Amino acid sequence: GKCNTPMNPTDLCEIPIEHRGDRIERQYGGETKALETFNSFLSHRGANYSYGISSPNTSWTTGSRLSPYLTWGNISLRYVIVATREKQEELRAAQKKKSGSNPVKNNPWLRSLASF
Repeated sequence: GKCNTPMNPTDLCEIPIEHRGDRIERQYGGETKALETFNSFLSHRGANYSYGISSPNTSWTTGSRLSPYLTWGNISLRYVIVATREKQEELRAAQKKKSGSNPVKNNPWLRSLASF
């Protein structure tokens, strides 16, 4: 519900000093940050997505972290889908060229992107 007792500037001194600053891990908004976050996911963080997303200990580093950007329209779902499919095709082609085997089964990247 609604807070009936708003904070006064003097209340800040009750907050321990170690909790007054900004968090290092904070995500900042905007299209540029959305694209950076998504590219980071497609280039390295997403490799272990299928294994790490279900754990609160690893989901910060293996998840896409795109929810706020999608919610606020900083990046479109269509862009995410198209770029993910392009990455999958790139990985399949590289795997096929390399070994000729089943690309999804033997490639953790493709398994993770299929889960994404």
